[in-house]
Amino acid sequence: MSSGGATSIRMVPFAFTPMEQLFRKMIAVSVVVHVVALGLAAIWGVFYSPPARFLSVTVVDLVGGEAFAPPPRKRARPVEEPAPPPPQKSAKEEKEPEAPPPVKAKKKSKAKDAPDAGAFTESLRKIREKRASEERLREAVVAIRREKAARKAIRQIGDRVGRRIDLSSAQPAPKSAPPSPTAGLGGATGNARVPPEHLAYFRKLDEKIRSNWTVPALTAGERENLMVRLRIVIERDGRVSQVRMEKTSGNTYFDDSVRRAINKASPLPVPPEQLRGGEDHYEIGFRFYGAGGGS
Repeated sequence: MSSGGATSIRMVPFAFTPMEQLFRKMIAVSVVVHVVALGLAAIWGVFYSPPARFLSVTVVDLVGGEAFAPPPRKRARPVEEPAPPPPQKSAKEEKEPEAPPPVKAKKKSKAKDAPDAGAFTESLRKIREKRASEERLREAVVAIRREKAARKAIRQIGDRVGRRIDLSSAQPAPKSAPPSPTAGLGGATGNARVPPEHLAYFRKLDEKIRSNWTVPALTAGERENLMVRLRIVIERDGRVSQVRMEKTSGNTYFDDSVRRAINKASPLPVPPEQLRGGEDHYEIGFRFYGAGGGS
């Protein structure tokens, strides 16, 4: 203000602080960034469009909707025209007989009868096979029984022949000389006719056992009353498989000497087939006398 009374305005330059200058710069940068982002968004919207999405729509009919529906309109019925009369058949057409229906039931019945016939034939065949098998089984049983009976008869004959035969009194078949008396197999007395081959076998047994028997030293009075009766089983190869004492002498030394003689003589001569009677072994009895010193 001057002294002359006139008013004057003095312009003072506006100054910004450092913080204000920084704030102004940040506003400018923010404006630039927003402008660039808007430009990119516009460009992206022009060149890129999102894929179309289709939504399924479901239509549901509500119960009782007929009440709100308008009443149906009645349609006028069309006038029915009278049908034309059927054409009259000629006399030839009336005379023609009708074709018989196809025979299907008979084929079905035949098809049903075929399995029945096959089943009947099969059952008949099974019955015949069963009868044939029963007949074969019956024949086999009869044959086995006959074989057993024959073996039993042969065995009984062999037992009667070989059971405790006294060789001194046995008589062989005709036209053969009687054997010399031996103090051997004691047993059945009387005249027994023995086949020559059986008699020869019994002699072999007597000789084989006698040669292996050592009589213990006893007084004459003791020997006269000593006798051992036993039975042995001879296998097919002559081996003695069993020794059974039926009666002892009462003298332990004499009984043991008889057992040792049988064991030392084994194997014995092979028994003939007729004596075995088809079996794989033969059983025979012996009597050992102390007085005779034989077997």
